Parts: sequence; structure tokens; C-alpha cells
Amino acid sequence: MGTLGREPLQIVEIDIDYCQLTYGQAPCAAALGTSGARKCFNTLATCQDRDNINLGTLTLSFSHNQAGLPTDRIVYPCLEEVKTAPTRITLGGSPDRRSGPLGTRSRVTVRLKDFADSDALTDRYAAERRTGAAQEDGVGYEPLDRGTFFAKLRARFPYYNARALRVRNGYVGDRPEDMPTRHYLMTEWRGPDAQGNVEIVAQDPFVLLGENQAVYPAPSYGATTVELSEDYTGPVQLAPDGILSEYAGVRYVAIGDEIIRASRFGNQFEIGARGQFGTRPQIHTARSDVQVCAVFDNDTVANVIRELLVSGANIPADWINLSDWQSETSTHLSDLRLTNTIARPTPVLELISEIINFGILLYPDETARTIRLQVIRAPQSGDTIPVVSDADVVLKGSMRVKDLYDQRLSEVYFYHGYLSATQSRSQPSNYRNLRAAVDINVTSQREYRSHRVLRIFNPWLGENGNPFQALQAAVRILRRYLITPQEVTFLCDIKDRDTLRLGRVVSLRTRLLEDDTGAATLVQMIVTGVEELDSGNRLKITMETNQFVPAAGLIVPFSTDMNLPVPDYNSAYLPPPGSIGTDELANGSVTSDKIVSSAIGTDELANGSVTSDKIVSSAIGTDELANGSVTSDKIVSSAIGTDELANGSVTSDKLASSALIPDQYGVGAYIMASMNINVPLGGTLSGSALTLSVLEATILSPGSHGGPAEVFINPGRTLTGTWRMQSGGATVNNSYHAALLQRIL
Repeated sequence: MGTLGREPLQIVEIDIDYCQLTYGQAPCAAALGTSGARKCFNTLATCQDRDNINLGTLTLSFSHNQAGLPTDRIVYPCLEEVKTAPTRITLGGSPDRRSGPLGTRSRVTVRLKDFADSDALTDRYAAERRTGAAQEDGVGYEPLDRGTFFAKLRARFPYYNARALRVRNGYVGDRPEDMPTRHYLMTEWRGPDAQGNVEIVAQDPFVLLGENQAVYPAPSYGATTVELSEDYTGPVQLAPDGILSEYAGVRYVAIGDEIIRASRFGNQFEIGARGQFGTRPQIHTARSDVQVCAVFDNDTVANVIRELLVSGANIPADWINLSDWQSETSTHLSDLRLTNTIARPTPVLELISEIINFGILLYPDETARTIRLQVIRAPQSGDTIPVVSDADVVLKGSMRVKDLYDQRLSEVYFYHGYLSATQSRSQPSNYRNLRAAVDINVTSQREYRSHRVLRIFNPWLGENGNPFQALQAAVRILRRYLITPQEVTFLCDIKDRDTLRLGRVVSLRTRLLEDDTGAATLVQMIVTGVEELDSGNRLKITMETNQFVPAAGLIVPFSTDMNLPVPDYNSAYLPPPGSIGTDELANGSVTSDKIVSSAIGTDELANGSVTSDKIVSSAIGTDELANGSVTSDKIVSSAIGTDELANGSVTSDKLASSALIPDQYGVGAYIMASMNINVPLGGTLSGSALTLSVLEATILSPGSHGGPAEVFINPGRTLTGTWRMQSGGATVNNSYHAALLQRIL
């Protein structure tokens, strides 16, 4: 049924905590004249037996004064105006400083008019107030004549903070539950003023991450009672009495600048190993605070973020779909594990901000009442990316485009491996390792003629750090901001709400974004802001380019069928022609079809008669092969030394017969087909009778077994064998040269 001629209906709902018990009836032990002079109003503020209170929810509904309000519930016709301000998201690792690390909060301001009310809905004992049975003195009163609705509600319900508020927009005749709904948490209450005006302000749940509201771990309030020497271990008495309940399950505590192994057994608290997590044993005076430390050890991204949000910020757990988060991170951040020790109560916002620097987008979706977690990445096969164009979505004359020049980067420095868990988390002096992603060209005089550096301090890779993860994070960020990003804003009809939801990746075609020939080009964008205008008739959309330089590729075995799905691990392995075994090198039985590119014959290797036209990439001269003077810069991928060629000691991890010969560092990181790379720097990957050494990984988003690996390769590098290259949805056959995989560093 169409909406033409239908009358809009807007309903605002607020939830208040409302006790389900009846005053004076078990288990409620309240009694008139004993616990209070009048019966409660079934709210926490008026409760006379808090030990037994049983809070449920009472929903209050408000609408404009109009015909056609729902008749199956009480709806107060006192709504004056609803103003909204949209969420604006910030991409994880972004240099954007226009808003906070998690963007700006979605906000709604509801203006209402106060009125006299009989308390029929809000007071279970309204009839007894009239007779006096609800008062100790037996004197009754008429609730309708005493006070006003919002003034009484504010007195009975002062604990409104973080309680639910919903804005429903539909049409007369719609069930409120079926209307499109935005979900918020109340934060402010203003009024009523002398004219009876009331304003209630609510925001998305990330408002609870404010630095003055949420810290993790929770503060501990115990203190030592005697001085502790720097080598003491054993029982310790804590003050005040009864404080040991705060230390249940304790593993480590911080006293001063030292972290100490600790445990609690019954009524006894003991300290053990001293000077943990990079700290040094110290002398501690009596009355030194003893703070419980939070320790994360090899935990998943999804689990850590959930713990911080729910336990640290008290964000309602039902806003988080953990299984969705785990699916997203296990697919696109499968090898990332977080290890960190938090020695002192630290703002949750700061902790979350550190984690999203690994390339994570985290934001509340108030229309779906969920917090979304997305890995920022290049699209892969199977992703559905809608196309948005001037012709069918954008309202005429509304589009604006601007460069976000402050966000361009030429260098990303990623500090990791903290020296001490009690020292500054944001100072380079407290980190032992630095990985840098630098593009030499954009820092030169040929391109942007300036350096733009982003420094990231991240303690979530533990004491020792993780060079692979640090480099991967740095390269992800650099790839995205190597070219000045652009921001696009435009208006569209409300019907396009689902296509252009917050966080959605779309392809935009507009005459305002052209290639160098002047033709309109398809540009990948991510929606960073959605604002509802004109009471739900139009949307204002803000987008940012979702660019990755260079374009990513998916490496899968060659097939003439371009529609084949990405294969699983075992079926993906396809040895390229020219696979050489070490025994063949040793005994000279290498046949010509197994030489890489069939460039060199075995007899020529032996007698030094290799001619220049048969050298792979013309990198090595024949005289150098003969006399052993080949320099390292001329070895193919720096994988094989000349002495190894001579004596047959080449190991399989150094053969240039893998799918990829990366990277600018000149060390061997190989990918065979679409395998899962889930090993640390220097580790090995085994599977399907294949063992490869991962020395300097170039995999940017390893997938699980069966998923593709996002990779890059530098100019001049080649692929051995024949492979199908996929990039941005386009597919092209390539043999030996990967045109779609280009320079990054």
C-alpha cells in the first residue's frame, strides 16, 4: 500500500525502571509507618525495600496532538518537536581529526509540553492516594490536582541516564512496533520551565564511552597496611576491612609503578613474582594503593572489544551481536590476537581507539539497535556493492565534492612492544619496536612535495610486539590515505535508506568525479554520515572514498571459466611450471621445463656459459655466475645465494616457484594460491605437502582456509606460472606478469 495521502505519525517512547512487586506484599517488606509515610511509586528512588526490589520496564508513549493515535495503549498527545543530529563515523586508523576516534554521536532532542495527569499509568496506588489508604496519616488527595506529569515523573525517576528512548516514524494506522525506529539512550532532562516546556536529550550508546564516565579496569580501593620491601613475597594485609571481596580472581596488581603477581585464597591476599610486564621491583610504603590489573592474553578482537564496552562502559550487551563480530574478524583479521596489560583505570574510549587502529570500523546503528564492527578492507569476490548514480539516486543539484587534504598520508609509524605496562601508552620512549610504511614517491618533489606522517602508539601486541601485525596495520592505513581522499555529500529520497545505510560500501558514478579523459568514473565510497531531513522525506548522505592504492588482487589458480568461485586451500594449490626440487639441483637432472621461465639450462649453470638473453630478468651476468661475484641485489627475490646454486643446498623455502615473489625488502614471502597465512614473522606455514618460510609477509588481509588472501607486489616483480588476477570485480588473465598488483611502498 502506498503512502500517498496518508497522515504521518511520530511516536516517542521512553522506558522507566518500574518495580513489579506490590507494596507490603512478600517479598516486599515495606510497611506504612515503619519504612515510610506513604507507599512507594514502584521506582528505585521511592523504594523502601531495595534489597527485594524487582525492576522491570514501564514504557511511556508521546505523540503530537492529532487524530488517529493508537488505541491499544496510552499515548500522551504532548509532543511538540523532535530534532535529530546524525552519527558521523570515523574510520579506524584514520588521520581525520574533525571528530573523535569513534566519530560524533547520534543525538535526538525531544521537546514536550507538561500537563496535569491523574497518574493512572504511572502510579499503581493512585486510587489509594485518593482514599488515603496509601498514606500513613490516612489523608487522601486527588493526583490530577497535585503537580504535573513531567515534574512528578522527574521526582520519581531521577535515574533516567542510559535508559532507552525510541523515536518511531510511520503513518496513522500503523502499529508502532512496525514503524521504522531509532534507538537511543537518555542523557539529559531539562524542565519543566515556567511555560511547561520539557526537553529530553538522548544519544547513541557510545555516549557512555565519555572519558569522565567509563574506565577499565574498575578502580580498586584496597591499600597496603605495612611497608613492602622490593624483594618481599608472601601474605599482605589490605585495608580497609572487608576490601578483599574486590580482589576475587586477581592475577596481577599494580602498586606504584610495579606490577606484581598476586592471588587471593579465602581471607588471605598474597603477592608473588615481582616486577612483571616490564616493571621493576620497588619499595612500597604503607597505605600504597593496590590496583587490580586487567590482563588480555592472545584474545580475539571481537571478544576484547565486547569486554571493554560491556564491562567497562556498561553498554547494554544486547546491542552487540558477538557472533557477527566474530565472523567478520575471523574472516578478515584471522591472525590478529591481542595481548595487553592495563595497569590502571584507563578511559575505555582510549583503549578502543588503540584497537581500531588495526583497521576496524566500529559504530552504533540506531535504526537496527546494534553496534556494528567492520574490517576496513578492499572488496573481495562475493561482496555485493550497490551502484549509486546521479541519474537514479542523487537529487538534482545537491551533490558537493571536496578534497580531505588533511587526511593524506605519506608515512605511517606504528610503535609496538611496550617496555613497561605502567608507563605512558602514547610516548615513543615506552616502545621497543617501530614499523614504518613509507611511500618514497609521495614524499618526493615529484608528487605532493611534503611529508604527512601518522604516528600510532599501540600496546595491544604485548611486550615483545609483532612486526608482521604492526607492518600490516601500517600498510593498511597508508594504502587508504596515500592519495588525498575525497568527501561527497548529496541529498536523496528516503526510499534509498537501506542502500545508503551508515558504513555501507557503494560504487558512485557521477559527472563530478571524472577520469583524466573527462569521462565519469566509478568510485568506491563508504557512507560516513546519514541525516534525516524534512520529517523523514529526504536524507543527506556523506561519503568518503574507500580507496586502496594500489588495487588489491586475489590470487587463484588459472581457469578459462571466469565465474569459478575461489577454491578451498587444498584444491587451490597448483604448482606452476618450473617447480624445482633440491635433489635435481644437486645432481644436475633439472630439465628445461622446470627452470623458472625456462631461461637457463643446467649445463650452462655448471660451466658458466649462460648468455645474457637467458638470465632471469637479465639480473645476473654470466661472469658473475662463474666466479661467484653475484651481488645480493641481483639475485631473483634475494631468495637463493650463488653458493647454494653451486652445491645444491637450496632449501624448498627459497625456490622461486611459488605463486608470488614479493616484496621491496628483498626477502622471500610467498603465497601459494588462496591459502591461510596465519603465522608470525619468521614462522613456517605447512599444508598440502608444502612448507614455506614467511620472512616478511606481504599479506594484507589473510582469510581463513578457503578464503582469498589480499596481497601486493612491487613494480618489476613477476608471478611464476599462470594465474587469474581479480581486482575490484574486474577479471583478467595474466601469465608471469601481474599488471593489477603494483607498488605500495
